[in-house]
Amino acid sequence: MAISRNIRSIWVTDYDKSIGDVASYLDSGSGHAPISETLRERSTITGVKEITVGGSWWGESLEDTIFLSVPAELDEDLIAGDTTITLDDAGSFAGSTADPGYVVIENEIIKYTGTSGGTNLTGCVRGQLDTADVQHDGTAQSTIYVWNWLRGVIQSVDYEPEDEIYAIRVALPQLITGTQGSAQAIATYFIYRFEFSKHVVDLVLYDDTEDTDTISGVVPGYAS
Repeated sequence: MAISRNIRSIWVTDYDKSIGDVASYLDSGSGHAPISETLRERSTITGVKEITVGGSWWGESLEDTIFLSVPAELDEDLIAGDTTITLDDAGSFAGSTADPGYVVIENEIIKYTGTSGGTNLTGCVRGQLDTADVQHDGTAQSTIYVWNWLRGVIQSVDYEPEDEIYAIRVALPQLITGTQGSAQAIATYFIYRFEFSKHVVDLVLYDDTEDTDTISGVVPGYAS
C-alpha cells in the first residue's frame, strides 16, 4: 500500500556521489525554502536533483507528441552561445521570466525567458538538461525545425515501504490542439511512473503541518 505522508519533494544525487551532498548543497544557499513556489527551478549544482509535487521533471519534444500544426523553423544561423533565437514564427512560444519555456533545436535543448518582435526568443540559456551548446545552421538548404520541449508535471511522490522505493507519477502531454501562432491547449496527458530506491534518496521534505508562535532559538540578525 502506498503511503504519501504529505511528501512535498525528494532530493537525490548522482550514483557516483556520496550521501550527504544534498545537505551541503542546501547549506550553500543554492537551495530554496519550501514556501518559495516560484523558485522551484533554482537547482544549479550538477548532480543534485529535486523532485517536487507540482513541479517539473522529465519531459519530451513536441516532435514526439500529436501536434495538429506545422512547427516553427530556425530563420538564421544560430552559433554556440547566442542568447537570441530568430524564427520564422515565434507565436506558439509564449514565455516569461516567471515561467521560462524550453525549445529543442536538433539535439540541443534551450531555455528562453521571453519573446520579442513576433519572431525572436530572448534570454536564452543554451545546452540545457545535459545537451550540448552547438551551432545550428538555419541558413542551410535543409529546414531546421524548432520544437517546444514539454516538461512533465509531477503529480505525486509516495513512499512504498514494502518495496523500499519512492514512486513518482509524472504527467506528459500526449495531444496538443490549436495551430502555430494561435492559442494552444493540451488535450490529453499520459501518466508515467518512476521508482527510486530509498537508498539513493538523500532528503525527504514534507508539507508544513505546524504553525506556532513560540519556537526555540533565534534567527541570526533578528530579535528573539
